[in-house]
Amino acid sequence: MTIGQSDVLRYIEANLPGMKTEIIGESVIRVTNDTGKTRELSINIFGDILEKSPDGKNLIIAKSDLPHNLDNLPIYARPKTWKTL
Repeated sequence: MTIGQSDVLRYIEANLPGMKTEIIGESVIRVTNDTGKTRELSINIFGDILEKSPDGKNLIIAKSDLPHNLDNLPIYARPKTWKTL
């Protein structure tokens, strides 16, 4: 499991309990609710959680607690919490 997958799964466990998960890429997790609706979630360099929209764009749905400035972002930093947008 990659670090990105692990971080996305931590977000899902904390914020989307009960969802089925399926790893489909290096940092992409597909979640499925009990009605069968699916969403694809991933993570960016700042630890923000992204959702792939129907038109293929990635929209930030939760902002991480990491600095959002590359000069202040430690190379091995990992998010601890997220704020849902």
